[in-house]
Amino acid sequence: MSLVVGCTIKYVGEDETLRNLLLCSRDFNDILRDEVLKQALLRSDPHRINRKRKTLWLKILKIDPQFIEGEFAVYQQ
Repeated sequence: MSLVVGCTIKYVGEDETLRNLLLCSRDFNDILRDEVLKQALLRSDPHRINRKRKTLWLKILKIDPQFIEGEFAVYQQ
């Protein structure tokens, strides 16, 4: 089942549908998370992409936002 969903992710264009795929099961979330996040960046509404780009890249790269804020504060000092 996850193979079929994984092959069809690139044809899904709505953020809500992509989110629902991750909420189907823990296995789907573990297996498909990276592909869903990438698809959310590629097929996003142009007006919403600026608001969610930073959050999606942090999740794709598996970076903790609090770590980034701490590093930025240290760099500013």
